[in-house]
Amino acid sequence: MQKRHDVILTGIGGMGVLLTGEMIVRSAPAQYKNVLWIPNYTTAQRGAPCDCIVILSDEEIYSPLVDQTEAVVVMAASQLKAFEKRVKPGGFILLETYGLEDKAARTDIRVIPMSAVETAAKSGNILGANMVALGMYVEISKAVVPEHIEKTIGKKFAGKKKELHHNLELFREGLKMGTDVNLPG
Repeated sequence: MQKRHDVILTGIGGMGVLLTGEMIVRSAPAQYKNVLWIPNYTTAQRGAPCDCIVILSDEEIYSPLVDQTEAVVVMAASQLKAFEKRVKPGGFILLETYGLEDKAARTDIRVIPMSAVETAAKSGNILGANMVALGMYVEISKAVVPEHIEKTIGKKFAGKKKELHHNLELFREGLKMGTDVNLPG
């Protein structure tokens, strides 16, 4: 198993971007000695761009600031151009297709289309798109064991039976969507 994983999650406030990063970092201590979550958002919170950096490592994390990561999860297509350069060569972008007008310009990274918004909408609640994205990221990157994420979702939504069921269902759907993606190496 790889000793370090790093990812940037980006989107628009209100999409659950920060929650998605938090889910990863709260699930990771079962596998990693060091975990880090750095949220970045404006005072507007909803409707404004936001992102977070997540670093999982068995080695000491010397700096929370990273220029490039192995993966970027773009949950709002409008953020593609701003974050495309933040992927390490050989890394991947998990790119939401809803509202997508641009294409990635780089050829040294893998761009993986993701229909998280459409998948969540079909379930009756678009608010779960972040859980679809989380499932896809977990399945593709193998950064965190899915069962650890499911436990964290269970804790986060304890006492909210409907939300818990919905979020687990969408996370698992994201896992299924990610099984069709094969990364080189």
